[in-house]
Amino acid sequence: MAELQVMGSGDAFGSGGKMQTCFWINWNKKNLLVDCGATSSVAIKSVGKKIEDIDVIFISHLHGDHIAGIPFILMELAYVSKDKNHRIEIFGPRGTKERIQALQNLLYPDSLRYTDAVAEFKEYSGADSWHDFSIETYDVQHSELSFPKGLRISQKGKIFAFSGDGEWSNNLLKLSDSANLFICECYNYQKTTPGHLNYIKLMEKYHLLKCKNIFLNHPGAELLANIEKVELQFIQDFQIINF
Repeated sequence: MAELQVMGSGDAFGSGGKMQTCFWINWNKKNLLVDCGATSSVAIKSVGKKIEDIDVIFISHLHGDHIAGIPFILMELAYVSKDKNHRIEIFGPRGTKERIQALQNLLYPDSLRYTDAVAEFKEYSGADSWHDFSIETYDVQHSELSFPKGLRISQKGKIFAFSGDGEWSNNLLKLSDSANLFICECYNYQKTTPGHLNYIKLMEKYHLLKCKNIFLNHPGAELLANIEKVELQFIQDFQIINF
């Protein structure tokens, strides 16, 4: 059994008072973080979890509400953590290391010489492995300069899938196929925003999905104003989901 706790389920603007996207998954004695928005450290500590217990971070794309918390995690590991031998692995799309280090250098100049020792960056190849986990990535339709990916993480037949941010594409079918848990971005109700999915489009395609369980993520203001019309479940901040 794997346990996912939601550290953030909101959009870039904190619509509805939600934290930015971040999921903590405890899976076979490993702690996986999937995305790490700007509010992640606060959310993690508010439920009593420890930054130094994170083993790996998987990043869906390089937008601030999905990566801006990482410099603070690296700073804490370098300056505050009592486990000076702990290293964290960070998987992301092309340019992940350069983007995060540029961000960190803006926030805390001259800090990279300390945080280099606590992090190892790896770029997705499409089919990767980490310990006994398999990681597959699929292109999704979002801002090109964020290098967006959908993530499919599996171990011993159990599958977690996450769409990242993006419009509908048939890659979502491959990504979510047979997944025990599929978390899918759904930003709008019926409004069209480039790079994002709306609920009406999702429901048109819903019958094609073959996942075992689906939760929606990343609602914007227009969707929240129509939330009573939504039949599928949105994840909530700090919710625990076993899969």
